Amino acid sequence: MTKEEKEILFNLLKKASGQINGYTTENFASCPVFEDDKSEDTTFGRAAENQTGNAATPVPETVFHTSETVHSPENVQAAPEMSPEAFAKLKLTEISEKIQRCSNCVLSSTRKNAVPGEGVFTPHVLVIGEAPGEDEDLSGRPFVGKAGELLDKMLAAIGLSRNANCFIANTVKCRPPKNRDPQSEEMSACRSFLDAQITILKPKYILLLGKVSVRDIFGLKDEFSLSQYRQKLFEYHKIPVVVTYHPSALLRNPEYKKPAWEDLKFLGTELRKNYPEYTKK
Repeated sequence: MTKEEKEILFNLLKKASGQINGYTTENFASCPVFEDDKSEDTTFGRAAENQTGNAATPVPETVFHTSETVHSPENVQAAPEMSPEAFAKLKLTEISEKIQRCSNCVLSSTRKNAVPGEGVFTPHVLVIGEAPGEDEDLSGRPFVGKAGELLDKMLAAIGLSRNANCFIANTVKCRPPKNRDPQSEEMSACRSFLDAQITILKPKYILLLGKVSVRDIFGLKDEFSLSQYRQKLFEYHKIPVVVTYHPSALLRNPEYKKPAWEDLKFLGTELRKNYPEYTKK
């Protein structure tokens, strides 16, 4: 194949991948420099000479058609290498834009702002809450009200911060009316966004806040007690998962603060054991 044909195939595959995944995957983040295959005749689609030595009637060289612009080979250059953080920032920006335009469930009709999430792009911990509240709906940022202030203090107690080594998101990206729990169809509508964020961020650990996030991530249908999942390590897509109470529950029920502190110490111990440098990021 010629390098021009390889470029066309690459662009077709990139376009198909984007339609399937909803964003450009790391495999297609940069375009490689293609070269012609080494052979006596590299012309694509040209018939080989027949056994008598006579050249067969040539067929048209271009058989692929694409709406994308294919640059001439002399202008094709290798795209610069992207750091993991730069790649994650680019992809998360694309996901955030899709979230802002999303109308997959009824919550899009009542929101003031969607709340994609915020934090560093190569986090040690991805914190997943339940849903935005009123303050988050107004600001477009996660955990900025009283529950958010408490969450920041909880994370800081074990050396974590959304500005240094955490990313904070929710199971759904729009506020449910009157801060009710998100319904199953609303969580399903947002699930592809959350899974895309997890895939791009590649966190070392996931911290689930509250029963709604536990139910969503683990796909639970029946009623359960949060105590069943505390002080244990689970896995989601091979990422260790720790469970604790939602900060809003701590504000309503101060007696949960002590067990929540035990959960955070459990996570801190795991981080120090496996990633002792995490507080230096």
